[in-house]
Amino acid sequence: MLRRVLPLLLAGGISAACLDDPVGPGALRVVSDLSTDSLIAGHPGEALPQAVRIRAVTSAGTPIRAARVEWTPSGTGSHIQHVSNETDAHGYASAAWVLGTQARDSQTLDVQVSTSTHTARAKFRAIAVPYVVTRVHLLRSGMDTVRLSDTVRCVLQAEDPFGNRFPAPRPSFVSTDTTRFRVDTLGGVRVLRRGTGLIVGSAAGVADTMRFSAIQVVQRIVTSVDVFRFHAIGQVASDSVKLIDDRSLEVKDSVPQVQLADTSVARLVQVYPIVLRSNANGTTSLRLQAGTVVKDLGVAVAQQASSVQLTPAPITFDALNDTVRVAAVVRDSLGVPLVGPPLTYSSSDSATVVVGGDGLIRSRRNGVAWVTARTGSYSADSVQVTVAQQVASLAVQPDSFVFDALNAVGAVRTTLRDRLGFSLVDVTPSYRVRDTTVATAGADGTIRARGNGSTWLVMHAGADSALVGIRVAQRPVRLVVPTDTIRFTAIGDTAVIPGTPVDSLGSPVTGSVALGSISDTTIVGALGPATIRARSAGTAVVAFTAAGLSGQVVAAVSPTPATIHARLLGQAAIVSLPLDTLIPLTCQVLDRNGNIIDTLPRVASSAAGRWTGDNCGTIRAQRSGFDTLRVQAGGLEAQVPIVLAVRPIVSSPTGDFVQFDSLPTGGTPWAPTARRNSRGEFEIYFAAFVGSTTAELRSDLNRMVSSDGITFRYDGVVLQRDSTVCSPQGSGIENVSIVPRADGPGWRMFFSSGSFICYGWQVFSAVSTDERTWVKEPGVRLTNGGSIPADPSAPPLWPAGEGMVTEQLSSGEWRMIVGAYEHIVPAENKFQIIEWRSPDQVNWSYVGPTLTTRDMPPEGQGTIYSPTIRQIAPGLWRMIFNGDNRFQPGWRGRIWSAVSTDEHSWQLEGELMGGQQTRLWYGSLVDDRLVFIREDDGDRKRLAIATVTMP
Repeated sequence: MLRRVLPLLLAGGISAACLDDPVGPGALRVVSDLSTDSLIAGHPGEALPQAVRIRAVTSAGTPIRAARVEWTPSGTGSHIQHVSNETDAHGYASAAWVLGTQARDSQTLDVQVSTSTHTARAKFRAIAVPYVVTRVHLLRSGMDTVRLSDTVRCVLQAEDPFGNRFPAPRPSFVSTDTTRFRVDTLGGVRVLRRGTGLIVGSAAGVADTMRFSAIQVVQRIVTSVDVFRFHAIGQVASDSVKLIDDRSLEVKDSVPQVQLADTSVARLVQVYPIVLRSNANGTTSLRLQAGTVVKDLGVAVAQQASSVQLTPAPITFDALNDTVRVAAVVRDSLGVPLVGPPLTYSSSDSATVVVGGDGLIRSRRNGVAWVTARTGSYSADSVQVTVAQQVASLAVQPDSFVFDALNAVGAVRTTLRDRLGFSLVDVTPSYRVRDTTVATAGADGTIRARGNGSTWLVMHAGADSALVGIRVAQRPVRLVVPTDTIRFTAIGDTAVIPGTPVDSLGSPVTGSVALGSISDTTIVGALGPATIRARSAGTAVVAFTAAGLSGQVVAAVSPTPATIHARLLGQAAIVSLPLDTLIPLTCQVLDRNGNIIDTLPRVASSAAGRWTGDNCGTIRAQRSGFDTLRVQAGGLEAQVPIVLAVRPIVSSPTGDFVQFDSLPTGGTPWAPTARRNSRGEFEIYFAAFVGSTTAELRSDLNRMVSSDGITFRYDGVVLQRDSTVCSPQGSGIENVSIVPRADGPGWRMFFSSGSFICYGWQVFSAVSTDERTWVKEPGVRLTNGGSIPADPSAPPLWPAGEGMVTEQLSSGEWRMIVGAYEHIVPAENKFQIIEWRSPDQVNWSYVGPTLTTRDMPPEGQGTIYSPTIRQIAPGLWRMIFNGDNRFQPGWRGRIWSAVSTDEHSWQLEGELMGGQQTRLWYGSLVDDRLVFIREDDGDRKRLAIATVTMP
């Protein structure tokens, strides 16, 4: 177990005494706050959080001063810094122990304290515990190929910048295809379906991917039948097929091969599920095969008689003792004839008709009988045989009908006799009305009035017929109104007055509706003889007449929402507003005819709380981001996409001065860059120029550090300028951007540097493994178009490096947004916000401007520079930058803001900070703290800071 201990006595020295020996009689001893018996915990490549401090004393506890101290660390890359090489007046000496980069190494620090005659040693041991995750490795147990329902365990190992591997902190696991593989939070992978998929393990924002493959091995083929049996030609039969693997699980995404032995008996219609169609009587076999597994099924076709068809059918005799021979055809269930089956015939009433074995039928008396043909025990058909005498005469009463209402009913009485005068009680006459629009007749002689007019009822029975006269003349008795209210749901809708005159039985009587008076013509108006039109909301009473009868209805106009028109005012793609101000949403509710309805639509609340208010006139901006305004009225909804950027709120228009302990002597702070390092400290990188003329101005890159973001301490020089002023980095270094190094462990710093008199300003780079000690790299990252060495005849055209932001895109490419000149000829003496791209952080290509002074109001058309960017919502970024009107009298430097959905095209929001007696320069944002240069009228340039809140 790693532990910390109280001060202990570490080692004793040689006890030799002389008069001039500072130890004197006794022994030299070394004591320390740290124990040599315990491991000290630290991190690879980093200094221990507590310095190693020892104290040299005599055996009596008296401190020994000026004793020589030698520090010897072990472990790859281990070293010491801030070293005391001899003890002080109280016997103390100390050193900062930077552990080696390899966690597996033994980390020791030998300390030897010596006087002229005495020596004492102490040995400290430490362990380097990695914790920074730069990459991860996804590992698993078991074979590359697994079976269905297997569970495999995955382990995620992390690797720090020095190649040390350790268990990944808070690992997470994800399957890209959860239908095949499911992974739990501990890395257990369960196989659900065969196939190939990916498992992704991630920790600390770094991920690794592993491919999984799952198989099934077919062991048997399962069907529900062993023999397909057919009883008709052309019959279709089917069966499902399952493949079962060696673990008794179904193989759901495979089918077997199917082969039919004799295709003349049956034909394979479909493989899965198996579908067969019979062709002819006989037997054959069907083979199913999946790999080496085989199953054979039988196929048998044997026709069975299903029906018998007799012709002719039906048969009618109009005389007794007449004969007809019937023919019979036998078929299976699908209608295919069978050849030569035996038949038998029978009569249902042999007193009416008889039938012989050869199918000959003979009539015996009036009546109806059935003759049936049968084959075997199941298949039969029957033919109806009718014997009927002929009618000789027909008599009817009464001879005419008169109706005054539709649907009125009357009936006739008929008498039928044969040629000898005897009644025929089993014969019914037929009834037919010549004009069925006037009346209709039932089979029992009932007559019903259908329409006004005259016609004849014609009756037939045998060879005789008779006529009965019919006349229908309706008489209106009342006026029927189907509804007492006509309702309109849109202005401009029309309706026909629905009054109908009816006779005594309620049938409509012909008669036109004529409008009378309307109680309020502003609500509805007359459009025609019987039509009204809605004009405005409200109700009115409409009077009318029809067929001499009077009536009235109420017309109610209540427009119903049919369409919502909602849109955002303005042309900007991003709606940028101050906090709690109205969102410019305009809404109209229309009926289906396009008329505006006086209805205030409701706006649904934002799930993300991006606005407050509940209707179009009260929606106020609260939080930035992508959202959709859902405008609702009468069950309708219109959706208006919105990208909302709530403008930032700054603690002071000119900020407060930064509190710090000191600055380089005689230097003026310039071009600050703020950042938070990997240890969580707040850093400010800045130049501190000394000199009164352009040629004399010189500055190194300096750094301040703060643990609380309020009080800063000066932390020394980070990078030094070139010693010669006429060199690529001769005047100074300023404006930095630090990112993780793409081509190795550690960090890469991009910095702006140049010579005022020779080379102009451009962007260079340096690298570091500890964020403190930086080594410059050769070459230029962002060129200003000049040459090295400088060519006086071709001065550089396009300075670059006035503030920069560097980030890696999802494609792996690197993007830098930087204050620089546009690459145009002739060059324009203005800094713009320019984009550069790089595949490797070393080789950079000019892309072009993303925001220029052409996008600015007059107060910012002098020059713009020093971009600093923050993501304020998913897919939405805000840039804070400096801009001025420096080519105008009394010009002022201000800080501005712009927003973007892609970090390439920016929409200006407006001025963020500024004052009439102040110039602001070089803004740089960390969290919600903006560091910049403030120059009040009559004062010097000073470091300032402000809090920027971005809802």
